[in-house]
Amino acid sequence: MNQMLPQNWLTDTTINKKRLMGRTGIFPCIGAAAYLNGILKVVTDPGDRNSALLDLLKREKDISGCILATPIEPQLNEADEIMLWVKKKKIVAICFGALNPSLKHRNKLVSLLQKNGIRIFCLHLDDQVSELDRRYWVWASEGRSYIHLKISLTADGMVVPIPGQRARLAGKESGKRIHRLRGIYDGLLIGGVTVRQDNPQMTYRGGEDLPQPRKIILSRVGKFDQNLTAFKGEPPLICSEENLLVLTKYLAKQNITSILVEGGWQVYKAFIDQQVFDEVSLIWTKGLGNPKSLKLPGRLPYGCYKKIGEDIWEIIQWPANRAGRLSPQNKYV
Repeated sequence: MNQMLPQNWLTDTTINKKRLMGRTGIFPCIGAAAYLNGILKVVTDPGDRNSALLDLLKREKDISGCILATPIEPQLNEADEIMLWVKKKKIVAICFGALNPSLKHRNKLVSLLQKNGIRIFCLHLDDQVSELDRRYWVWASEGRSYIHLKISLTADGMVVPIPGQRARLAGKESGKRIHRLRGIYDGLLIGGVTVRQDNPQMTYRGGEDLPQPRKIILSRVGKFDQNLTAFKGEPPLICSEENLLVLTKYLAKQNITSILVEGGWQVYKAFIDQQVFDEVSLIWTKGLGNPKSLKLPGRLPYGCYKKIGEDIWEIIQWPANRAGRLSPQNKYV
């Protein structure tokens, strides 16, 4: 197999990953590549309704005799079309970096293609491939939305100064990064208290051509003033479910594959206490707390640090192949 594919074939299929994030829906933001005698001929991205592999077979004319490669096995519902196009284009073989993480689709397409005489290679690089699109992997493997907690902190570790009084903690450059995150996540979740007190817009305003995230409000009390800014445009989805694992599985069935959680404190505490999260961005700012400020709920392991403008971002991630669980090996702060 090494003679037919170059060692960097996974890199070839993810060359457009940054551009694809936020645009691929229920398909992973990874591509598919065609190789002839070990040399890359073409790379395609996933389409609006197709995986990258099926899009490659449909779009590219001059791939006869090629080996196709894509990191993740596509879903079973594309099997008939893939078989048709593989035979029509006279494809030599197909290589998958990993089987589909969903039990519903795992190894189903591979088995079907093999039964129909199509040469298949699966390299079982689950740990490596799962990190190429963490959000898709968690959604497909665990049947729940990928959860990213975005928490702005004062320099002394406090969350949001005075309840009910809006304050811009993060700096200008952090603000741009926050909007970029909103643009690549399917959903934006905020607690009902924060919505009523701060009246946030809950929109992506980053300037790029990215879809708006689905607005989600977590609240025990479902009544809201319809004049609140969050209710302009597409109405938000109001959820009262206190079991967050149940909630994220419900949202996953609505094809909300990933959610950015932006507060408030009680919402952060619920996700951390129930350990239903996969990634945390702690934004350490220059401001200081006050007597009414609240400390960061729960305990988290140390992360990786990056300076963004005036702020320090601390990124904490768990392996997507074993996401959302704190292990005993982690050191807590």
